[in-house]
Parts: sequence; C-alpha cells; structure tokens
Amino acid sequence: DDQMGIYNQYPPQEDIDKKVSEAQNELRTTKRIMTAKHKEVQQYQIDYRNQESDVDRLNRNFVRLKDDKALRNQNILMRDNNMQQVYEWVNQNRKLFRRKIWGPIVLEVDTKDNNAANFLENHVSNAVLKSYVVECREDYHLLYREVREKRKWKVNIQVVEGGRVAEPRRMYSHNMMDMLKREHGVTGYLDEVFDAPGPVMQALQNTSNVQAVLIGGEGTYQSLQGDLCGILNRKEDGSGQRPYAIFTSDPRSGKKYKYTSTISRYGRREASLRVDEITNARMLQPGVSPAEKERVERDLRAAEEALSQVQPSMDAAVEAFQELQSETQKASY
Repeated sequence: DDQMGIYNQYPPQEDIDKKVSEAQNELRTTKRIMTAKHKEVQQYQIDYRNQESDVDRLNRNFVRLKDDKALRNQNILMRDNNMQQVYEWVNQNRKLFRRKIWGPIVLEVDTKDNNAANFLENHVSNAVLKSYVVECREDYHLLYREVREKRKWKVNIQVVEGGRVAEPRRMYSHNMMDMLKREHGVTGYLDEVFDAPGPVMQALQNTSNVQAVLIGGEGTYQSLQGDLCGILNRKEDGSGQRPYAIFTSDPRSGKKYKYTSTISRYGRREASLRVDEITNARMLQPGVSPAEKERVERDLRAAEEALSQVQPSMDAAVEAFQELQSETQKASY
C-alpha cells in the first residue's frame, strides 16, 4: 500500500511521455530556428566582410587618386620613352653627381589650378620643361657625357650655380602693380601660380622670365580691349616702350588668351602685338580628372554607409543566436 501511494504521487506514464515528446519537439524546433539563425549570422558576416573589403579597396583607390602629382608624373613619363629612359638613369646614378640634380622640370613643378597649368605649359617651351637642372658645371658635363654622348638619348640641361636662388626681377614697380590690380583686374605674376624647388624656379626665371609674365583676372580682358595694352607697353619713366606678356580669359566665351608684345630692334623700335588662344595643358594636366575623384569619393562614402548599416543587423543576429543557444543548453539539461 505504501508503494502504491508513492507511485500514485507521479503523473501517469502517458502524461510523462507526452511531456517528453512535447519537449523533444520544442527542442527540435529550437534547433531548426538556431540553424536558420546561424546561417543568417554567417550570411551577415559574409556581407560585412565583403562590404569591408569594398571600403578598403575604394579607400586605397581614393588615396591613390589624391596623390595627383604622382599620377600626373607617371602619365608624363609613359608618353615619352626618351624622357623615361633619362629619368630612370638619373635616379639610379644620383650618387655620381657632386650636387643635387633636379628634373625634368615638368615633374618638379606643382601648379595651383588648371588655369595655372595651361598658362605655364603654353608659356614655357617643351625643351625647357623637359630639361634637367644641375648646380655645377662638372655635373653638367657628366650628365651630358653619360646620357647624350654615350647613350644617344636627348637631354637638355640648365645650370644654376650652387643652386643659388636670386630675388625675382619684376617687370613692374610696386605702385604700378597695385594700379594694375586695382584698375585692370591683374592678379599677379606667372611664377606665383605654381610651386617648384628653388633651383628649378631659378632655371625657369633664367630661361622663360616666368617672374615677369602677368596673370589677368576679372576685368582684365575688357581692359585689354581698351587702354591696357598701351599702358603695359610704356616704360614707367616715359623713356620708351617695353615688351610684355599677359594671360587673360574672355568672360563671355570662357576662352583663354596670351597677349605678347615685342619691340622691334630696328628702325623706330615699334611694338607689335600677338594674341594667341591658349590650349589645355597636355603634360601638366591633372593626373586624374576631378569628376573621377568625385565618383570614387562618392562610391567610398556609399560603401561606408552600407557597412555601417550591416553592423547593427549582424550584431542583433549574433545576440539572438546566442540567446537561443543558451535556451537550448538549458532545455537539454
């Protein structure tokens, strides 16, 4: 009787079997949900890694595009086999020279905008842009002998003794320049719209007078149709005429021009004016277009935004999976 009393305290066997079956079914359902959640977590992780890879790729590309000068120089060398051969030889043999060697000049300059690139390339001859700058006569003879005589490669060489840089000799007095800026929209000189190492800038002053060429701004083009040409031609002390060169833009058409006045060496030493339309720079053009930079930057920002959206979803899926895993472990006990 006592045993029957103890036995009667427990639920019927069929109830126990039913609860066990229900628990097993619930466990199987939970495991199926866990499997699905685990796959979901894996897919989020794959998406995150792919998105992260896209961000890294685009970021590397964007950093590369930002180094515009390196890309521009690479493009310049690729288009001129002779220049590339000389450049590589110089780079590999710099220890042979007594002093620092610069060049070619076109690789050393850094223009401040597209207009500056157009003006500089149109004013300075290709021979000068492709030339090297050395700081002593011994290096001049060494470079010429090794490159021109032995290897038969073309090379132009400028000598700036000791690499010394002189104060630019300006064409116009301070008062005259103030008047040109105030009344005719002149913005400055050509050598002020690009940067270059001192000896390179000195070479450009020596060969191309970049320190004397004017850059026109708003209003200059209209003044040149009036009395500005005469003003620029007259020496400030009234003793005669002088040459000049000035870059300007037509605000209506957007076309750019170079006005060059020369003085005849013979007879009455009269001035003659030449007006040339300026073409876009080829060598000094940007290494990559602004539109391409904008596109890559836009794609990078979109990829970063997509990555930031994947992260919370992946974290939520991982948390849900871990909760299910914990519940399953408890149910198994």
